[in-house]
Amino acid sequence: MDGLKVELTLTPAMLEEIAAQVAAQLSDHVRGDGSPWLDIHGAAAYTGIPASTIYKNKAILRHKPDGRLMFHRAELDAYMRGEA
Repeated sequence: MDGLKVELTLTPAMLEEIAAQVAAQLSDHVRGDGSPWLDIHGAAAYTGIPASTIYKNKAILRHKPDGRLMFHRAELDAYMRGEA
């Protein structure tokens, strides 16, 4: 039996979302410490909002320890509930 061949056409936004979700999964798996802190790609995967939108949206609280853009899960949850 031959294998199934599937072709997909993805927009750049779709590719960015897939990459963000993969990065978040890998980051959580490698870190393994249950940290509430996420980088931009982790925040995108966590919220389902493209990383470029999160970066541009100044209403989403962000922190820059050591110059690295980080987001706290509780603050992302508040934003998603409309509390930010």
